[in-house]
Parts: sequence; structure tokens; C-alpha cells
Amino acid sequence: MLFRRTRSITPAEAAAASAAGELDLVDVREPGEVRAEPLAGARNIPLGELGRRLGELDPARPLAFVCRSGARSAGATRMAAKAGLDAVNVRGGMLAWTRAGVPADPKETR
Repeated sequence: MLFRRTRSITPAEAAAASAAGELDLVDVREPGEVRAEPLAGARNIPLGELGRRLGELDPARPLAFVCRSGARSAGATRMAAKAGLDAVNVRGGMLAWTRAGVPADPKETR
């Protein structure tokens, strides 16, 4: 297959699953982006550091990767999946998250 499909979920699905404790959110944006628009409960590992920091993630937990638009997080999802982690991309990133009106604190979705 020339192109591999990256598994993805919507921001609403990611928020609900995170609030229910069903997955861990990993934000691959740069620290300045996270400070400007934080996502409560997400662990920040910038994409450029992810390769050497994959060992910090719990291999027993499903992971949802998020960035600003979904492009960097799609790459992060592929990297994590290749390393054997259960990973999905948050489709559309924080732009879609905000557009959908999903609270930036997933606990508010309960």
C-alpha cells in the first residue's frame, strides 16, 4: 500500500474518552502554542522530541495525539503506532476542537 491510513477520532470523541479515563491525550504542539491554548489533561511532548520520548508513554494505555491542525499529530500517531502503541489522531487538531465547541478541559464534557 502506497499510503497508510492513520486512525483518527473527532475532538468530541477524544474529549469524552479522556474524561472517562479511556485514553491519554498527548499534545505535540510546541510549548508556546500550548501556553496560548492549553488542553487540560494533555501531556505536552513536542513532535520534534517525540521519537526520543516515546518511552515516557504508557504502552498499556490508548493514546490520542493532538496538534493545531491535525497534521503534526497525524505524524505522531504513525510514529507511535510503528513503535507498537495504540494511537489515534485527533482529526483537525485544536482548530477543529475549538470550532466544534468542545471544552478545552475534557472533564467539562461529562
